[in-house]
Order: sequence, then C-alpha cells, then structure tokens
Amino acid sequence: MNNSVNAGVNRRAWMMAMAAAAAVVQRPAFGQSGYPVRSVRLIVPFPSGSGPDMFARVLAQQFQESLGRPFVIDNKAGALGVIGTTEVARSAADGYTLLLTTNTTQAANLALVKNLPYHPVKDFEPIVRVVSAPMILIVKPDFPALTIKEFLAYAKSRTEGLSGGYGSAASQISIAKLKTLGGFSAVEVPYKGIPPAVNDLLGGQISFTFADLPLALPLIRSGKLNGLGVTSLKRLSVEPSLPAIAEEFPGFDVIGWQGLVAPAGTPKDIIYKLYETMAISMTKPEVRARIISMHQDIEVLNPEQFSKFIDREILKWAKDAKEAGIEPQ
Repeated sequence: MNNSVNAGVNRRAWMMAMAAAAAVVQRPAFGQSGYPVRSVRLIVPFPSGSGPDMFARVLAQQFQESLGRPFVIDNKAGALGVIGTTEVARSAADGYTLLLTTNTTQAANLALVKNLPYHPVKDFEPIVRVVSAPMILIVKPDFPALTIKEFLAYAKSRTEGLSGGYGSAASQISIAKLKTLGGFSAVEVPYKGIPPAVNDLLGGQISFTFADLPLALPLIRSGKLNGLGVTSLKRLSVEPSLPAIAEEFPGFDVIGWQGLVAPAGTPKDIIYKLYETMAISMTKPEVRARIISMHQDIEVLNPEQFSKFIDREILKWAKDAKEAGIEPQ
C-alpha cells in the first residue's frame, strides 16, 4: 500500500475515533460517580505475551492515567478463555473486576464449548470494542513450503497428517477452515493461548499455527519463523509480501477483535465512564501510534453499538464453526 493510501486509511481511522469521542456528549444522562475509589482488576483470559495481553496493558495504562487508580492486569488463561471469563461473570457488578474480551470469549465460544459456564450476552455489560486484526499462518524456516500452494501440496502428501496448534477461536477456526478448503488432514492441538503454541512451533512439537500480528510479525522479521498468509481478505499494508489466504480461497476471512466488558448489572454511570475514558484515549496520537505499532485496526464502538455487534458476531462465528466442521468440545 502506498503512502497516499496509508494516509487515507489513517485519516479515516482518526475521523472515526474523533466521532466516537464526540459522541460521548450525546450519551444518556446518568448520575455522577466517584468511581473508581480503589484499584480495578482487569482480567485477561489469555496468557502473558498474547495479543490480548499486550493490548490490555495499553488500556490499563490509559485508565490509570485518566482515572487516577491502578488498573491491575490479571492473566487467567485456559480453555479458550473460559476460565478468566467465567470468573468475571461471577464477580460483583461494581466496576472493580473487568474483562478484556475478544471474539473468542464473547462470541465464538457459544459454538465451540459444550456447556459454556457463562453466557456472553446475559452475564455481561458491554463497555467498548476498540480494535480488530487478522492472524498469520506461520511455520518454521525449515518447513518444506514457502507459499500457501506449497503448504497445501505438502500437507496433502503427508499420510500421517500435520499438527496445528490453536489457542483462540480465530486460530482454531482458521485451522479448520484451511483443512476443509485445502482438503488435508491435521491434528488440532489446543493450548491455553497463542504464545505457548508458538513456543511449541519453535521447538518443533507442532507443524504450524495461526498467530496474532503483534506476536508473529517480529518472529517473521527476525527470521525465526516464516509467514505463509494472513486471514484477512487483503494483504497487510505493513507486510505486503505476505499473501492473503483469500487469494487462494476467495472469501477466507477470519478477523479477531478485542474490547472491554463488565459483569451484568454494573451501574450505567460506571459503564459510560469507562467508555468515555477509552473513546477519548483513542484520539491521542501517542496512544494511536502505540496500537498501530501492534498492527491493530482501531474502531471504537460505544456500549449500545458493541452490544449489537456481539449479537451479530455470535451468529457469524456459529456459522463459521459449522462450515468448518467444528463440533463443540
């Protein structure tokens, strides 16, 4: 993507963020709250070093600077984010336990997890959705394929199949969709998050995985791993040499997103105070630069917009899981 196109994309993103901040003054009127009067726990249902963890630390810093109280990251990884998400669902609805949520925990898990111990709509109050991004198919440099076509040909030639690690809904569905469309078999290995899957890939325990951009791109650029394709419909402007898997399979599109929710029943003035803080933070050039350096697309949704978005995403991920042949586990 050339500089003029990049400038146009950045300008549109800036205008959307400014519109979100301006919309703050149009919110419904609620009583003023002295919240927070003590530290707030921000549970991240994925491991340290994962994409959600990196993003949560940006949010926590902005909340702490703006609201004057510590926002403490608490990683509670495991079971596609179910462990940490369930803890937040069962927490007091007072604004002092929040969830850094994703498409996995707030949408896809209804289709992926049997007897899910929480409900992504009934048990939570949406606060704000902030960013989204695709994933990258990665392999070791000695893997006998340099392109998607070569990967598929090699995978089909393996009678015993490959092994693919996943630690999120986006990575799990990406693997399943690629297997279905590519006509090859692979053992799907679950992890508590993407970082341990990448560690096992580096150690040769698995054949491939799909990883978040902030984690994958530095490893690709350092030569420790090879990237074969991205799960967005188009190539990344930051890494245009990486093809989109959709170039081989039109319509292949798996995009993850991240936001913030609170336990159901959390007072509306707290919900809106958190939303307003984040909407304004996303207009700060230094904050935007930091998030863009993590290769995330910024698009702020207010509580009502986020609620409707979650409803749509639940249907979308259920359809994706069904088409990929995934049975709830």
